[in-house]
Order: sequence, then structure tokens, then C-alpha cells
Amino acid sequence: MHASYIIAVALVLVPLCSAVCCDRDSITKCCGIGDCNIFCCNCDVGCNPLCNVEIGRKKRESIFEVLVAEHRFKKLDFNDDGVVSMKEALAFLQSSGRNSSKLEEDTEWFSKMDANKNGFVEPSEFDRLL
Repeated sequence: MHASYIIAVALVLVPLCSAVCCDRDSITKCCGIGDCNIFCCNCDVGCNPLCNVEIGRKKRESIFEVLVAEHRFKKLDFNDDGVVSMKEALAFLQSSGRNSSKLEEDTEWFSKMDANKNGFVEPSEFDRLL
């Protein structure tokens, strides 16, 4: 995909944005302000700008926030069916160094994300940008 196409799509979608995926400042803490889901997306008040600053330059511009959220969702959706199952979420978290057995026992985190209670996390449930 050409970079100019990606930028053009992002420029159209960015005004519709109301949430972002924030980075982590440690293995357990998201850089979001307010509550975020377990993947550091859909943070209530967005990302903490102090947490997202690299030495000497700012983190990527908001134009790319939609693309970041979309990329993270696609990394979770292993079978590319447009939704994330509990199994896919656990596999991703385990590959990221999280204790999936503990998360598998207490599935409240997944239930909170699954707003329509269909057993899957859809793009808009993952992050309002999508």
C-alpha cells in the first residue's frame, strides 16, 4: 500500500476520531488517561502526552492514530474474520508476555470489551476509532 494512500485515508478518518490506542510505559501500565481496555485502547480521555514523548521528538502525529488502532486490531484477529475471539485475545496477550492462564480464569476484561455480548470483540468495541 502506498504511503500517500494511507495518509489520504487517515486525513479523512481523523476528524471522526474520539479515542486512540496508547502505548505502555511498562509491562502493566497503559499511557492512557482514564480507563483503557486491556490492550491500551479506547482510553476514556485519550493518551497522556508526557508518557508518549520520545527523547528529542514527539510521538507520531494524531493522523496515524486510526492506523495504529487498526494495526493493533489486525494483530489480534489471527483468522482475519473481522472480530477477536477470547482465544485470539488470550493468544496475543500470552505472546506479549502476559499471564494468559490468570486472564483465562477471570474473563471480566473480555466481557467489558464485548459490549453487544456476542462473544467477540468487534472493531468499534476494541477502539472507537474503528
